[in-house]
Amino acid sequence: VQTDITALHDAECQIYESENRFRTLFDTAKDAIYLWEMGAGGSGRILLANQGASEMLGYTNEEFMERTMADLRAPQFELSLSSLKDLKKERALTVEWMHLTKDGRSLPVEISLTQFESAGKTLAVSIVRDISDRKKAEKEKDRALTERGVLLAEIHHRVNNNLQILLSMLTLEEISYQDELASNPLAENLLSGMENRIRAIALVHENLYLSGKLTGIRLHDHIVILAREILNSEIGRVYITYTVEGGEDIIVPTDRAVLLSLVLSEILTNVLKYAFSDKEQGTVTILISQESEQLCLDISDDGVGMPADMDLSTTESVGLSMIYKVVTVQLKGTIELLDGTGTIYRICIPGTFGSEQNPSDTTDKTE
Repeated sequence: VQTDITALHDAECQIYESENRFRTLFDTAKDAIYLWEMGAGGSGRILLANQGASEMLGYTNEEFMERTMADLRAPQFELSLSSLKDLKKERALTVEWMHLTKDGRSLPVEISLTQFESAGKTLAVSIVRDISDRKKAEKEKDRALTERGVLLAEIHHRVNNNLQILLSMLTLEEISYQDELASNPLAENLLSGMENRIRAIALVHENLYLSGKLTGIRLHDHIVILAREILNSEIGRVYITYTVEGGEDIIVPTDRAVLLSLVLSEILTNVLKYAFSDKEQGTVTILISQESEQLCLDISDDGVGMPADMDLSTTESVGLSMIYKVVTVQLKGTIELLDGTGTIYRICIPGTFGSEQNPSDTTDKTE
């Protein structure tokens, strides 16, 4: 009786080739690979380990066979109960871990676990990658970021201090020449305008330093403080009620915050000086909004208003000309005067600005 065993022979050859490919892959993989029998707490005995595991942890294959996964775990590490539940449910899991080498070193690794059943036993394959370099890079990055934060904070602090010194020097000059300035309104206006511009810039750096957010400031809070500084000053000698509305979540980058501060400082100073020349009191409202990928500010007062033919692009006023150029050239935005009671500026600059979650209510209404 003759039996054709060609098909059986071919099947055996395919199995052999498949096992040979697996063995080659297993033995030459740079990552460590273990086959182990799962036990309580993931501490089952190791059944098989590749050359990558020996190179990583220092054990021979025979020494691996004498150990369990618990023996390879650094003392401070324990696989959490939730992770074990995830492994049981999903049959696969990737975790960061701390292995213990033969010479007692703790080695940070990333382990990909796959669980399966075989011959009535629960087995797992662990593919282990050394992440020492990654962890070192992360630690170096964190250190660099910390140093950068400290350096930026110090820079903002020193810039603010220097600007405050400059303001003090201007104030001393103003006191020294108060008689001359009293008879020269133009010089007095120029000096007070310069002081307000310096104060506006200094305020940005002070807020950055105090808040700890060194790349941007919360716009609403900043405008509240800026408005208080200017509108409560003695420049205009008029009683003003002001309100800042909206924009509690909007964070503006430092460079734009400085420019917006200069613009707002100039507008509010002009309001204080000229808007209520025939009144003893007035009202100013600043509305902040984010509209169609642009930030808009509406600054309005109920004062005497602007001349009907006022054109900000051609005005000879130094302050208004500066406002127009800063908004249109440096901020690449638009500025216009809207119809209504008193004066209404509408400023829009392009960009979608970041926000904070659940900000505190800092809406300021001061009389």
